[in-house]
Amino acid sequence: MTQLFADHAAAVGDFVVRASAISADRWNVERAPGKWTPAQEAKHLALAYAAFARDLRGGPTLRLKGRWWQRRLWRWKVLPQILDGGRIPHGGRAPREARPLDRPGDQSELLAELGAQAREFEAAVIDTQQFQPRRRVMHPYFGALTLPQLVRFCTVHTQHHAAFLPDR
Repeated sequence: MTQLFADHAAAVGDFVVRASAISADRWNVERAPGKWTPAQEAKHLALAYAAFARDLRGGPTLRLKGRWWQRRLWRWKVLPQILDGGRIPHGGRAPREARPLDRPGDQSELLAELGAQAREFEAAVIDTQQFQPRRRVMHPYFGALTLPQLVRFCTVHTQHHAAFLPDR
């Protein structure tokens, strides 16, 4: 898990550095019509980290999407692309609980929130690993993930959204 946490911290750090370099006039500008702004990308990640940490701490889980057989298919076909291949297919819809508002907030506040939520997520994983190492966390599309799968997923997920940030 040490390497998984190092990779995860690097992904979050890279996102924050790239997002911090975006000018204020571009922070709430869609990358293309109907696509998210950098602010929405950051807020989505913060909401996702908060949801997974809440699940780990015994709170409500993200609602499952699709039918049972669709989740099984997604788990079999898509999850290996993410965990082993390091890429998330484009075009997936975020769960309602992790969809940001149109103008979610100020750049510095959102990036601070993202950092705090990512740290809380890591702390929740570490605590869970210590006391419930076999615990699984519910992913809305793939079902129950082990702790290593969850950390790897969150790393790839963060990298996926960092790729949508405008170049410097």
